Amino acid sequence: MITDKKKPSPTELVILKALWQQSPMSAKEVHGVVLDKLNWSYSSTRKTLDRMHDKKYLRVENAHGIKVFFPVVDKVEILANFVADLTQRILEVDSPLPISCLLYTSPS
Repeated sequence: MITDKKKPSPTELVILKALWQQSPMSAKEVHGVVLDKLNWSYSSTRKTLDRMHDKKYLRVENAHGIKVFFPVVDKVEILANFVADLTQRILEVDSPLPISCLLYTSPS
């Protein structure tokens, strides 16, 4: 199981996906993007953004008196950590998967 690698929570991943698509964004902008998926209050979005900054997932800058957020973690690295965790915890595979496992081949 992944312990020392970055593995955001499901809600943090929703926010990261929004910021990977478009950044920087203010907390209000992030909230507007993720509201349909998370269905929670603005204060919950703010608190989660602050925690993600504390975890070093995000960088915060000041733009015209407004905090804006940038993703610091790499999308490919985070998604690779999820795949590695899945293979170890669910599939119980201790060695790396061959690349052929990740390739799609259409049925004949």
